[in-house]
Amino acid sequence: MDEKKLDSVNLNKYIDYIDIFADHDDEELLAKIVLKLAMYETSGKIKDDIKTTSVIGVSNNNLIFETKNRKYRYDAFRGTLYVNDDSIFVPLYSYKTGQIGEKSGINAWNGAPKSSLNKSGRPAYEVYLPVPKELHKKVNGWFGKDTINGDGSSIKFMLHFPDGEVIPGRLAQQGYKSLQTNPQAALGKWLIDNVLKVTKGTLITKTLLDERGVDCVRLWHEDHNDLENIWIDFAATGTFERFMAD
Repeated sequence: MDEKKLDSVNLNKYIDYIDIFADHDDEELLAKIVLKLAMYETSGKIKDDIKTTSVIGVSNNNLIFETKNRKYRYDAFRGTLYVNDDSIFVPLYSYKTGQIGEKSGINAWNGAPKSSLNKSGRPAYEVYLPVPKELHKKVNGWFGKDTINGDGSSIKFMLHFPDGEVIPGRLAQQGYKSLQTNPQAALGKWLIDNVLKVTKGTLITKTLLDERGVDCVRLWHEDHNDLENIWIDFAATGTFERFMAD
């Protein structure tokens, strides 16, 4: 397979077989089965060591795993295995404290008004995602710019949501520690209404995230050569921590 771009292998003919394991607790077993089927389907074009397979995380209908040679993403909904996937994960909580501030991050809407002239507070869905410096160190350059020694200017891109909507996004603040959309409420409405399914104005806590089974988002490029377009989806609790520990 071509290492320079994202290739895919259609496994739809095996989807019923794979679905037997869809709710199986052993994610690593599922990853090995998917990889074995892909090796068979491509008549050996995919050559890898199944014994080294390890699961990075789960994102909606996707299983992200890797071997010592490359990274994969299996899309169970489409029955497609993507080879050389570049998914990264961003937490909905503070990586440093493991919690969520009452007036920051996904609770930014609860912060003080940005202007003393504004007495009504911030928009109900205003949020941002905290991007820890440890993540920048792990994936420096993923956003198309050096985020460790960069000049500090914001990094802009187009963010593609699961429903097909495309909203301008950016990494902002010193150290590129904030992932936002423009308007900021676009990201918040998706997370609060569609992902967490809570009433706007609900204070989000780590406990609530764990109850919902979602505590981070997955970002990826459909085209490795087009870093200005980024796709986003929600990911299962624990996926970010597993990604960082990998």
